Amino acid sequence: SGEVYCWGNLYYSTIFSGLDEEVLKPGRVGSDNDWTKVVCGYRHTCGIRNGELYCWGNNYSGELGDGTTEKRETPSRVGNKNGWQVVSLGYLNTCGIMRGELYCWGGYYDIAKEENVVVNSPVRIGQNSDWEKVVAGTFTKPCGLRKGTLYCWESGNYESGETVIEKVGKYSDWSEISRWFSYYMCGIRNRELYCWGDNSFGQIGDGTNENKEEPVKIGSSSSWSLVSTGLNHTCGINGNNLYCWGSKDSGKLGNGEDSFSEEPVQVGNSSDWKLVSAGNSHTCAIRNDDLYCWGWNQSGELGDGTKINSQIPVQTLDSGKWESVI
Repeated sequence: SGEVYCWGNLYYSTIFSGLDEEVLKPGRVGSDNDWTKVVCGYRHTCGIRNGELYCWGNNYSGELGDGTTEKRETPSRVGNKNGWQVVSLGYLNTCGIMRGELYCWGGYYDIAKEENVVVNSPVRIGQNSDWEKVVAGTFTKPCGLRKGTLYCWESGNYESGETVIEKVGKYSDWSEISRWFSYYMCGIRNRELYCWGDNSFGQIGDGTNENKEEPVKIGSSSSWSLVSTGLNHTCGINGNNLYCWGSKDSGKLGNGEDSFSEEPVQVGNSSDWKLVSAGNSHTCAIRNDDLYCWGWNQSGELGDGTKINSQIPVQTLDSGKWESVI
């Protein structure tokens, strides 16, 4: 209902609730009920309400985009414009789309200067105004979709305004893309799943642990609707069934086994999953409007009121009309 709930480790104040250092179950964030999107990065959080973009948490590299490098324990508005549609967070960087225009900011490595640079307010990338999706990436190139075509760019020329945007591959029918902390990426086109890049833990899902320079189709199914990449593991929804694969750390694959998988393995037997979000060492997903999480739980990431890791999905303490999870 437009309300935001957060839980887990509060060390970097990514949760602006005034609560203790750790929150073991979902806690209401503020009193606003008109949030339309909230996205979590490694040490900061951003959200959109009434078309306005707000960020909070760590700001060492200007990732909050509010013109400062000061840490914020409450939402700080990014600029004075509205019309924000999409926001994506990386490790120390942020990208977003406003009225179809693409913007990025935060910390990055300037290749020409061979030094780290801080950009503490949004910088427009290119001149196009038909961007649909963006993934900020972490230690990797940010990427985005325009008219179903995938583009990526180096994050080292923001200040000069000379960022070079390069088309990736020949396809123009991508509908979903996902890239988080690792050097690999996944996407969906025509409801078929493709992944490429680093495959050290089998996170690409093609049955091997060999790196892939080009998109590789995963399996033969054409019923994929969602994919989410985490830290060396991937999850996706195929025909309302949930699958995960890659690194096994702390049970984040959710299949009850303590081993990695080089191809998708089903999570439980349910066939009514709606959303999934793969994190660093844990995963969360929604079915029947209830929220389930599994994996690492030493800071309360699973929201079940404990600090006990779980290799299978456990329901959070607050049940009910969950709309999204990130």
